[in-house]
Amino acid sequence: MKELHIGKSAYKIVNISSGKFGSDINGHSHGSESYEIHFCFEGKGQLITDSNSFELSENSLYITGPNIWHRQVIDKENPLGETCLYIQKTSTGNDVLSGTFNATHFWIGQASESIKNLFTQLHHIAYQNSLYANEKQTLLAEVIVAELSFFYSPELIGDSGDTTDD
Repeated sequence: MKELHIGKSAYKIVNISSGKFGSDINGHSHGSESYEIHFCFEGKGQLITDSNSFELSENSLYITGPNIWHRQVIDKENPLGETCLYIQKTSTGNDVLSGTFNATHFWIGQASESIKNLFTQLHHIAYQNSLYANEKQTLLAEVIVAELSFFYSPELIGDSGDTTDD
């Protein structure tokens, strides 16, 4: 897969995985330049971090960035299904968009309809190995990371569309 570019920063896609969990995911963290973006498309579970625990369910979205210890516990009756995008920063630029993403090492919330649609597409091509699939995975990953930057800082979107005079 190619590098993806967000603002002036570049990232490589380390892994894209998608499926239903068969068992809990042991606690772990990733290196200083790594980010995992998790979208839960079905089921239930729990995310445990160093300092808190969070209930996970359909449409949960969370990011575990550099050095964030995390563990996932599945609900045995209704196991969690997740698509995960694992990226690693290869170069850093000096701009607001990538700076916002790079500075956010942990975030959890609910996926917007647009993020859900992007991850659904990523889920469907996660294990395909063709030039088309690789290009589409890279493009989807770029849009996902850019959208997440707007989640963190809605003011990055710019003009709210308000055309009234002050």
